[in-house]
Amino acid sequence: MFAKLPPLKALRAFEVAFRHESFIAAARELNVTPSAVSHQIKLLEDVLGLALFRREVRAVAPTAAARAIYPGVRRGFEELAGAVAHIHPPKPGPLVLSCVPSFAMKWLIPRLDRRPAGLQVQIVATRDRADLIAGEADMAIRFGMGTYPGLAARRLFDEMVVPLAAPALLAADGPLDRPRDLGRFTLLHDDSVTFDPLAPDWRSWLAAAGCPDVPADDGPRFTAPENVLQAAIAGAGVALGRWSLAAEDIDAGRLVVPFGPSLALQPAYFLLSPAGRAETPECRLFRDWLLAEVARFQAAPGRAAI
Repeated sequence: MFAKLPPLKALRAFEVAFRHESFIAAARELNVTPSAVSHQIKLLEDVLGLALFRREVRAVAPTAAARAIYPGVRRGFEELAGAVAHIHPPKPGPLVLSCVPSFAMKWLIPRLDRRPAGLQVQIVATRDRADLIAGEADMAIRFGMGTYPGLAARRLFDEMVVPLAAPALLAADGPLDRPRDLGRFTLLHDDSVTFDPLAPDWRSWLAAAGCPDVPADDGPRFTAPENVLQAAIAGAGVALGRWSLAAEDIDAGRLVVPFGPSLALQPAYFLLSPAGRAETPECRLFRDWLLAEVARFQAAPGRAAI
């Protein structure tokens, strides 16, 4: 005899809200309003007689009770999904890849014409983390520190930052022969790696180049690395950009690296897949192709650090 269960809709709202630690993000995933999510959570709390979230100014934090029941609720939904899949097996389709927009735009898409015959890929370019365990995507490429609970993470390559400028900017505003010359140029700032307090910025780069007195804080700031590169290509200033994302623009002559040094980033790009789950043939084909492209990229002339 089954014990009486809380409403399934309320449990689902709890599971999604717990994963995101946000009612707003949960509402986006469930395609409802944040107030509807809040209502379902309140209903579940009333049924259980427990507080499940602490409501804060711009977020919600799971309570100890929520952390205690979440694993079982998650397993329950996975079992339900598995039971339905036995009756209605998923139809074959393209491999769904959740990918940060910068990597998709500047690195992956220019190489898709070399993908193996028969490999179909649907690229979902988003900064939101797809739930691979729940099947929201087959694989993902993320930029981070490598800590992804429940997922197998394959580091693709190390990353570094270098100064980048458009040739037209240098032709118009004079030579950029040495780091001290940067004092005459607008500096473009990439704020997308602020989650790593050790990530190099213009101030630390200028210190490493022996010019700590050159002003480093002025200039436009961007939260997306691809926008920093586009601003540099447009001649808005000199960027401190990621080498891997700028490589195609450097090869095409849209950007140049006037001088070093290059500084390493601790975060990197990772290929993610659910840990312990057998890979589909499409996932294996994509992974093998991607790693071959990574090896080809690293072996290309000019890829060595400056």
